[in-house]
Amino acid sequence: MSQPVYTEFFYRKINDNLSFNVIRDYYEQHDNNGPYEGQMYCPECWKAALKFVPRTSRSRAYLSAIDADEHMNGCSCKYECSPTKTTKAYFDHLTEEQVEDKMASALRMMSRKNERGGHFVASRLNHPNDNPFILSEDKGGKIIRRTLPRRSLNKPLYIEEAGLLCAFYARNVCLSVKTVHKESEDGEPYDYHLLKIQTDNGKKYQIYRGRHLDAISQDGTYNIVLIGSFQAEKLYFSEPRIDLIKKGNPPHERINQSALKYEKA
Repeated sequence: MSQPVYTEFFYRKINDNLSFNVIRDYYEQHDNNGPYEGQMYCPECWKAALKFVPRTSRSRAYLSAIDADEHMNGCSCKYECSPTKTTKAYFDHLTEEQVEDKMASALRMMSRKNERGGHFVASRLNHPNDNPFILSEDKGGKIIRRTLPRRSLNKPLYIEEAGLLCAFYARNVCLSVKTVHKESEDGEPYDYHLLKIQTDNGKKYQIYRGRHLDAISQDGTYNIVLIGSFQAEKLYFSEPRIDLIKKGNPPHERINQSALKYEKA
């Protein structure tokens, strides 16, 4: 199983998170880490020190923890990523209300806001149960914890991750709804809806919502988080489609509409 992907890092000199692109671009220009050396930490718990691994002919550049044990117990970056089969089974056992609660908690965390309106503080991560991105499984009395993979909608999606169930997220996106009119094989008309997402750096996506119609305001922007996956053949569309996680098994599986949450930014 793979380790968590860091799309941000906590930069101690400014006491805030910076995009992974900052250190990647700096290294490509200067061939060293410069002011970021020894100052990069986990963007979630702010405790575990990170190191930058440059790009090679076989792999992309990335950040990794120097010592994973330094992560707080409630930090999702402490654990290996959950494979799709495990993630699917976990959400199949949750009630609709439990999924909604988890998505609301995930959205609050992704927005890095607490109830006082400030940054989501690391002290909130003392226990794994405090983190909506940690999936816990009881195997014969032994608790196995894994982290739900996360991917920013502001970053490129890679074909090797097609089919991987992830939590996709973005801040300050524009949302809109497209309604498609169709006819069944019996000639009966019906509609389905697509939730369209445009990030603040211009990336566009669409989410199949079936008959669920989202009530979207055209005023302002939104923060959004959803659990789903994308298919390889749809990655190169002008608006790649992400499919929400499904509940149940064929032929009775259905889209888990609760696995998507947004709120005004």
